[in-house]
Amino acid sequence: MALLYGSLGFEVIGGEWFAMWQSSAWNGLAAAERILDFLVLTLILLQFREEPVKGEI
Repeated sequence: MALLYGSLGFEVIGGEWFAMWQSSAWNGLAAAERILDFLVLTLILLQFREEPVKGEI
């Protein structure tokens, strides 16, 4: 799963950065910020643990 997240993140963020870098007219900061916000929110949500209710296994 970590390999999938790492490679997908590299492809998406790297692709956006390269497209922004090579273009003189298109500024991809808004797209890059949306991707970064989504990834940070996902990582925060993954940190929450679901605690079992007493008596349940």
